[in-house]
Amino acid sequence: SQQVQQLQMAGQMIPEKQLRQLLKGEFERALTQLQAQVFEDNDVDADCLEEATWEFLENEDEYPKVKKAVERFQKLYDSISGEEVAGWRPGTKKDSGPSGATAASKDLSPEELLKAATIYFETITKKMVEIAKNYKEEGRDLKNPQVSQQFQMEASTDANEAAEDSMKETGVT
Repeated sequence: SQQVQQLQMAGQMIPEKQLRQLLKGEFERALTQLQAQVFEDNDVDADCLEEATWEFLENEDEYPKVKKAVERFQKLYDSISGEEVAGWRPGTKKDSGPSGATAASKDLSPEELLKAATIYFETITKKMVEIAKNYKEEGRDLKNPQVSQQFQMEASTDANEAAEDSMKETGVT
């Protein structure tokens, strides 16, 4: 963000707690903006997407790509916010820490973290828009629950894989 750049240009260090608050705010703002676009473009809402995600995770052996996408997103959020959410599932307490969760790597600098988040969300958005466009061109009705579920599954796996590939290409993992 501009605040971070201005402080860095002035040669000032940003306390980690303040930096995490700034990053978390930017992350959540960008996420909310991207979610709104994806929801509107695909005529779905947050509840539908969340419900489908947790349903897929109930059968994580059958949907390993969904599990991987959720875990990667949770680890990214851990890194940005400093809050441990990796491994969290509905029915578990957030405060008690995730059961069996792997701690997120804290090795990224704030700049690398911001770069990773930007690459990740820009790639996911681009891929999801591309998939939605293909569905519409093929005449698929995204309002149909079966088509919507198929779209969500394809978008969650393909978009996450594309984001991971982009991050690897740029050396951010």
